[in-house]
Parts: sequence; structure tokens; C-alpha cells
Amino acid sequence: MRLERQLRAELDGLENFKQELTDRLRYVDKGTQTINYLGASYSDRQREVDRKFFQQIPGKGERHEDVAIVAVNHVFPGIDVCFDELKTRADFAILIPKGSSDNAATKEEFGDRYNFQLDKKSCKNVDQVVACFDKYIGKDKKIILMDHGGYFAENLAELQKALNGRILGVIENTQNGHDKYVKQKDLPVPVISLAACELKNKAEASIGSSVVEATKAIMRRKGMTMFDITSTLVLGYGKVGAAIADCLPSQTITVYDVSESACRKASDKGFIVAKGEDKEKGKEARLQALSKAQVIFCAGGRNALKAEDYPHLKDGCIIATVTSRDEALHLPPASYKRVNDDYRHSHIYTYRDETTGHVIHLLNDGDAVNFIEQSPVNGHSIKAVEGLEVGSFEHIYANHAQLPRGLQDPPLDLQGSVETIWENIYQRKL
Repeated sequence: MRLERQLRAELDGLENFKQELTDRLRYVDKGTQTINYLGASYSDRQREVDRKFFQQIPGKGERHEDVAIVAVNHVFPGIDVCFDELKTRADFAILIPKGSSDNAATKEEFGDRYNFQLDKKSCKNVDQVVACFDKYIGKDKKIILMDHGGYFAENLAELQKALNGRILGVIENTQNGHDKYVKQKDLPVPVISLAACELKNKAEASIGSSVVEATKAIMRRKGMTMFDITSTLVLGYGKVGAAIADCLPSQTITVYDVSESACRKASDKGFIVAKGEDKEKGKEARLQALSKAQVIFCAGGRNALKAEDYPHLKDGCIIATVTSRDEALHLPPASYKRVNDDYRHSHIYTYRDETTGHVIHLLNDGDAVNFIEQSPVNGHSIKAVEGLEVGSFEHIYANHAQLPRGLQDPPLDLQGSVETIWENIYQRKL
């Protein structure tokens, strides 16, 4: 059995290498000889294809001069094509950079094109948000919020009141954000959530593979491979976590999730599930899984890794996340100090406990690994989600007076239209 597993692992390694070369070949632009792949450029031809896609999203017409867009989003190669399309449709007034995008380099590169204001913390301060909106939008324009992670969920009702009812609606991109809006008892405006859409599901499966590929690429820079790893833990078995587990090489893969249904799904797929018969035994099973894992993927949000967990981690453990650091995990306790100087190049942040000598490696310092030098999704499925956001903006603008307040899906006909446009453009050979 041991020999069989070893041979299967080697075969998986060859298949992954073949797939990596195939992926690179797939994204070669024949004209410019650039590659739209990890660490590579976003070609001019790809930009033109994306622009053509966004221009066909329903609702395109005269620019809506009476409404402003406030968007929360990651800023990565190619997302600016979506932003620029929104600028042709309305006043793209404020961009709130999310996670690792909130840095000086991003603002220097894109600062002449977009108005970077606010952050996650300041979005919780209604007075500060209103002052910012009044300064950059004025006191007359209507507003549509394009949220990403529920930045405005907690204070939406208070914010709407302070703005005298000028918010027409909200578009929420993520499951984490959707969950935050669910907790609000009385949403004052329509909130279109993309979390349950089939197009979003397809993109999140690609996000999972992108996270694994990015992690493997970072490890290769340090002379490591996933085939050196015998024990991996996936914290959170939602759509992205499930995709991560499916993409990992044959090895010991353990899944932890607080949801019983998620645990059953993971077990049905053949993964080891860390759980107990009661709450206390569940905690013990989780700590045991943490202590054995050589690589941990934080895929569930909601601070899946706590500060008190770090001393229990296996010495030399590698930690990768799929979302912003402030949502994915707590940073190591103060006794852990960063000890490597090459982190900006390697994207591996090594921390050592000054008292015990315990070492952990935090990829991208806890921010999403799939945002390093690449689009966060392998392939083009992310464009369908971005297109659905653009279409949802048009839907809210045209129909806000008739739409019910509260959470709702994008209209099925809009989802179908975006999917058809996406298939016509991206399933052709570029």
C-alpha cells in the first residue's frame, strides 16, 4: 500500500506538471507572446477581450449622471477594466481598497484613475463615511454601494438615514458579506447578493484552484513542493474550501468546519473530518488537527485561526488564506517576531516565538495568496461575476423603486444574459 501511494503521488506530480505547462500554453498571447499566468503580465489583447465583454452587459446606454458608485474591492491586474466600464455608466466616485490592495504601491499605480478613500475600519464610522461621501459625491446624487465583504452591513440603516435616503441599493459579492447582511433585521434598501449564484459558484471553484497553484508557486521558490507535505488542513469547507481540498495532491487531507452539513459533504468525498461528539470534543479534534498539519488553508473567513491557536501549530507550519487577513485569521501573538528579510520577494513571512523558538510561515503575511502577482482566479470565470455586478448595478438603477427591500438574488434573466455573453466571448479561442 505504501508503494502504491508513493507511485500515485508521483503520478499526480507528473499530471500537475503537465497541467501547469498546459495552462501556461493556454494563456500565451500569440501576438505579444505574453502569458496571463502567475507572475506574468496582463496582455493588451486580453484587456481588449475583457472590455468587449463588459460593454455588452445589459443596460448600457446614456451615462447615469444622477448616481454615484462607491465600490469595495480588491485591486489586481484586469479588475480596472471592470472599473473603467462602470465609469462609462455612472460616476465611479470612491474605491475602497480591500485587504492587501490597501497599500501605497496600489494607490501609486492606480491613484490617478480612481479615488481611493476609506477602509474597513472607517466604514463602521457613519459620520466619517457621510463626510467622505459629501466631499466626493455631493449632497444631491443618489448612491449605489458595490460591497465586497459586508463593509456597510452593520450600519446600513443608520447610513441611509444620515444620507436622507440617497442609497438606492447594495450589491454584495461574497458569502462572508452575505452572512453579515443576513444578520441585519431591517435592511432599508434592496441588497442584491451574488453569493448563491451559479456564476459565483463556478468562480469560487476556480478561486480554490488558484489558491492551491499560488501556494505551490510560493513553496517552489523556497525549494519545497506540495508533494513534500504529508498532512494538510482545510479550515472551512464552503465552496472555496471544497475546491481547495479537491485540488490538493493525494495525501492526508483533514477538513474542519462548524457546519454539520459541510462535514458530511467532506466525509462523503473521502476527506478526514476533525469533529467530536460534543462541543468540547470538537475543540479537541480541531486542536489535534492543527497540531499535525504541515500546511493550513484558512478558507472559511470569520477568523478561522485564532491568536491562541499558534502555539499549538506544528513547528514550521505553512499557513495560506483565501481572503483578507483581517477576515481570515488573527495575527500571531506579540511573542512571535518576523525573522526573515526576504519576505517581499518570497512572500513567505517567517515568525518565531522568542520564548519557545516555535516557527510558523505565513504566506503573504496572512492576506490572500492568490492575489500575489496574478488575477485571483485561474481562467476567466471571475469576469462573469464582475459582469453580473455591472448588470446588477443597472438593475438597481432602473428598478430600485419597485424592488423589495432586503436580500435578493440577481434576476434570473440577467444571470442568463451575462452567462451567454461570457460563453460567447471567453469560450472562443483567444
